[in-house]
Amino acid sequence: MKKKLNNNFFFQEIIIVQKVKKIIKNKGNIHKFIDIKSPLFKSFGEIYFTEVKKNSTKGWKKHKKTVSLIKVINGKIRFIFFYKETFYSIDINYLDNVIIQIPPKIWFAFKGIANNNLLSNLINKKHSDKEVETKTIIQFNKEIKDNEKKK
Repeated sequence: MKKKLNNNFFFQEIIIVQKVKKIIKNKGNIHKFIDIKSPLFKSFGEIYFTEVKKNSTKGWKKHKKTVSLIKVINGKIRFIFFYKETFYSIDINYLDNVIIQIPPKIWFAFKGIANNNLLSNLINKKHSDKEVETKTIIQFNKEIKDNEKKK
């Protein structure tokens, strides 16, 4: 059995979770996403927004070459990762004001926890169905169980 990584190590070195700047303004605060000087910024491919209904899970996905920078815009979302035969999860509330960097070759999914959930995903390459591998939750769980039986 492979050794499980320490959660702190996983979320600092593999999946990077980084606090972003919040600028307090009388007429409404500014929540920074990223700028070109950030070490997390690779390049710009596209940016999109995804709604996640409460108790709904979207995923599983694994990018072959693309880096994702995700920020929860509204609500609370649970992110689940599968890396080196181990599951990791982290709940992110929009008030946490963080971005998550997901490098290529890591399976991930996310689940809506609050009533209204919205995330933004900035990817460093234009989306291509050929570049991303996707599985339904049922397919993913079956594959995990099948691999455990082979051991």
